[in-house]
Amino acid sequence: MTRRSLTIVIACAGLLWLLGLAAYPLLENTEGRYASVAWDMAHGGDWITPTFNGAALLTKPPLAYWAGAAALKMLPDREWAVRLPATLALVLCAWLTLRLALVLGLDELRARWAGLMALLSPLAVAQGHMTTGDIFLWAGALAACTAALDDRPRLATRTLTGLGLAVGFMAKGHMALFWTVIPLGAWALSGRDRWRPVARLFHPVALAIFIALAAPWYVTVMHRHPGLLGFWLGDETAGRLASTRHGRAEPWWYFLPMVPVLMLPWLPELWRGLRTPPPPRGGPLPCTASAVGPRAPDRLFGERLQAAQLPAAHGCAAGGDGCRGIAGPPRR
Repeated sequence: MTRRSLTIVIACAGLLWLLGLAAYPLLENTEGRYASVAWDMAHGGDWITPTFNGAALLTKPPLAYWAGAAALKMLPDREWAVRLPATLALVLCAWLTLRLALVLGLDELRARWAGLMALLSPLAVAQGHMTTGDIFLWAGALAACTAALDDRPRLATRTLTGLGLAVGFMAKGHMALFWTVIPLGAWALSGRDRWRPVARLFHPVALAIFIALAAPWYVTVMHRHPGLLGFWLGDETAGRLASTRHGRAEPWWYFLPMVPVLMLPWLPELWRGLRTPPPPRGGPLPCTASAVGPRAPDRLFGERLQAAQLPAAHGCAAGGDGCRGIAGPPRR
């Protein structure tokens, strides 16, 4: 395929994707709530305290609301406009998966396949068509993990680590820790000299950037609403983990088929890739750590959400298994 033909194919695919953003109304109830809060912000509302039906809504940090509101300020008040930031976040996640594959030792061809696999996995496609906070959490956690796994002693990688943590915390709060510390901790336990990525999450530069970007909103909103910290720690954290009163619990076996479904139509290639030699720093471990790590807290307790499977997309792809199945073993 020539470069011109490839450009035409990509342009047509992008147009179809954008048409898909406007093909159906906002989904109830989560997407409708996010869009309503974003609309209030864009039309003269408070950008510090999100509001829904005139009442403060502080169950989640505001990054997804801000993204939707910014889009509505610049674009028409339509479903596709408020969903567009999620699509851009998905494209960013695909590029970060490509970078992660390179960091793990894959060559450029397989890294590109890894990015494509993450971009087109069914759950990622669904989240890229919805205005919620999960896709932004994925982008932040993936950025932080990719930078932390990069052994190059560069200021840019430490900066990206802090930026990724800040994005994750501004999207879903403490869930950013589950999506970064647990997978990297599993990586550290898998072999000698693999503890450094965990330490890089708490590098002084990364922490300084994280605090500078995330702390101002948290401090401001807690000053406005006394008792908010107790609500977050009690109801929104301990309450979700230790009970099923939020109505999002499923049987323990509910998510067993989720990874195979998540990786369609790449499942045959994923199986084929598992049977070929792994890349220098890849193999089944990144897939397992990324898929199981973020799910550990809610699998042990009561909260179970499908979106927590998103990291399995970059784990299966950048771990080298799926893209090696498509492209074959590395050239000698």
